Amino acid sequence: MGSQAVAKDYQARGVKVVAMSQFDMTAWVKRGTREEVGVITDYTDNKLTQFNKGLVEEYLSIPYVETKCGYACSDHASWQKAGYPAIFTIESSFANSNHHIHTADE
Repeated sequence: MGSQAVAKDYQARGVKVVAMSQFDMTAWVKRGTREEVGVITDYTDNKLTQFNKGLVEEYLSIPYVETKCGYACSDHASWQKAGYPAIFTIESSFANSNHHIHTADE
């Protein structure tokens, strides 16, 4: 809810935002899987997502994997909806991410 309020406020005031990059749920690897960087491809800006993949290839020694949440799963979606280019990077494919995040089981 907070990101929606801030993004809407920025939009209403015409604040210039070049890009919004969301890093969430990083540095966790599901047992039995390989290390990878999840690059979310839904509710994101395609051109900025391509740039993000290039950054992973250039600066990291682990690969990226394209993945989707299937819904507006984090703060990036609020910014994309408000008309700002946004990307979202997570710890792995969405299927292999930590599904205990934001629960009492963390």
